[in-house]
Amino acid sequence: MVQDRWVALYDADPDHGLDEPGSLAAVLAPLARAAVPAFTASTYHADLVLVPEESRELALGALRSAGFGIC
Repeated sequence: MVQDRWVALYDADPDHGLDEPGSLAAVLAPLARAAVPAFTASTYHADLVLVPEESRELALGALRSAGFGIC
């Protein structure tokens, strides 16, 4: 049985303060425009976004185009 694999995009040092709303939505907007499905979680010190493995390059390209630095 083939199962979908997801890859994680993790930001442990966001460029925003903890009291700024909408920062995770700012990451999701470019992914939505590129029609990349995403699963997210946000904690007090990091944002985690999972995307399907087959959409990895599309997701990274969408985030780069939106001005996010990708390591």
